[in-house]
Amino acid sequence: MILVKRFKILICEKIKKYFLIFCTFYDNIYEGFGGRKMGDLFTIKNIIIYILFINLLTFFNMGLDKQRAKKGKWRTKESTLFILVLMGGGIGGIAGIYTFRHKTQNKMFTIGFPLILIIELVLVIVNFII
Repeated sequence: MILVKRFKILICEKIKKYFLIFCTFYDNIYEGFGGRKMGDLFTIKNIIIYILFINLLTFFNMGLDKQRAKKGKWRTKESTLFILVLMGGGIGGIAGIYTFRHKTQNKMFTIGFPLILIIELVLVIVNFII
C-alpha cells in the first residue's frame, strides 16, 4: 500500500508539473484576448463529453479496422488502438472487440483492454479517496 501511495504521489507530481506549465502557458496566451482560464475547461459536462467522444472514437476505429481486415486493406496500427484505450476509450474498445468480433483471438487485446480500464478506474477512485 505504501508503494502504491509513493507511486501515485510521484506520478501526480510529474503530471502536475507539466500540467501547470501547460496551464500557465495557455492562460498567458488567452488571458488578454478574453479567453477562458484552463480551469473552466475541466467541468463535469466537458469531462463527460470527452469520455463519450473517446469511447465512440475507439469503438468506430475497431469497426473500421475489422472492415479493412476483411477487405485486405491497410489497417489501423495496434498501438493506435491501445493509445485510444489509454486515453480513456476502454469501454468503447471492449465493446468494439465483442460487437465486431475483432481481435478476439489476440490475448493482448482481450486481456489488455479490460486491464487498462480497471487500472484507470482504480486510479480515478484512489484519486478521489486520497
